[in-house]
Amino acid sequence: ETTMRVSRNAWSNAVACAVGGAVGRWGTLFQCSSEEAEELRIAMAGFTSYAETVSVYGTEKSFTHGDDTPWSKAFLAAAYASRGVKMRCTSGAGSELLMGFHEAKSLLYLEARCLCLQRGMGVQGTQNGGIDGAPLTATIPGGVRELMAENLIAVWLDLECASGNDARSTESEIRVGAKILPYLIAGSDLICSGMGSILKYDNSFNPSLINGEELEDYLVLQRDFEADGGLTPLPESRAIELRERAVAAIAAVFEELG
Repeated sequence: ETTMRVSRNAWSNAVACAVGGAVGRWGTLFQCSSEEAEELRIAMAGFTSYAETVSVYGTEKSFTHGDDTPWSKAFLAAAYASRGVKMRCTSGAGSELLMGFHEAKSLLYLEARCLCLQRGMGVQGTQNGGIDGAPLTATIPGGVRELMAENLIAVWLDLECASGNDARSTESEIRVGAKILPYLIAGSDLICSGMGSILKYDNSFNPSLINGEELEDYLVLQRDFEADGGLTPLPESRAIELRERAVAAIAAVFEELG
């Protein structure tokens, strides 16, 4: 996933990932996370290969009013799928609470509604486990346990589960380690929905649970638990070689496009 502070950079980000990703490893799937209509235009142009930030909310009002109704989201999912774009939705505890429209319902209740809706829409999977709401959910007693419970519901519904562990919910190294540990032991389709490949202080979007500072530790955790956490060690010389090839390929594409 690539995100950006300036929305007009979405198209150049998508081209960079489409070309650069193919240089490193063919068949790489990625999305360009921006406003949903713009994301759809980029996907229709063939520059992105999956969509994940199609947000779903569990409140009664969102089911009947506005642009987040099940009908509009199902139509959007069908539009992506019709172009062969891999489709996951995003939900997670705390999103409705953050917007002040939680209707006095529990976090898990609202998330269960979201997941059942996604199953009914026919999407391949879900990105849940709090996501942007994780820092808020983690402040509530039993909140981190709830994040795991919503991942479990996704598995019960046979949805491919990208199980969160992306938003920085705490600055405590012990709590970060405790949060990732159950997934390293039990496993998940995708243990981390996203990682920060840059240092967290330089991440203007939102620091991840695992950032540039922790990548070496995370590689060791993968080895310790023999878990596929999504990272593969790469020699520096190989990384530099791939980057040089990717830059040359992108330059050739932009030259051709004029």
